[in-house]
Amino acid sequence: MSKIAYKFDGKDDFSVAEVADDYVLQPNETFDDPGNVLLPVTFANGKIVGATAEAHEAYQATTAVVPDGADTPSAEMQAINALGLQVATLMADKAANTTGGAN
Repeated sequence: MSKIAYKFDGKDDFSVAEVADDYVLQPNETFDDPGNVLLPVTFANGKIVGATAEAHEAYQATTAVVPDGADTPSAEMQAINALGLQVATLMADKAANTTGGAN
């Protein structure tokens, strides 16, 4: 058999791990399920405690959220990359056609 341990990360979140029945809790760990809690969480009296709605809203405002597609290159960067590829292709073609003599 096994059970679930909840570990506070010491900052603002927690993790969940399946552990053996004879597992001995470490500091900032509990077997008490915190349920659906709001971040940031704290650890008090042996339990993981969620934030209030107000504290959660303030926390959300301070955490960076990367919007979908943020890693997609812009049209300008795509054009620059295409131009660079054309230049590299032309340079390779020129090098292949060079016989070692003066042009």
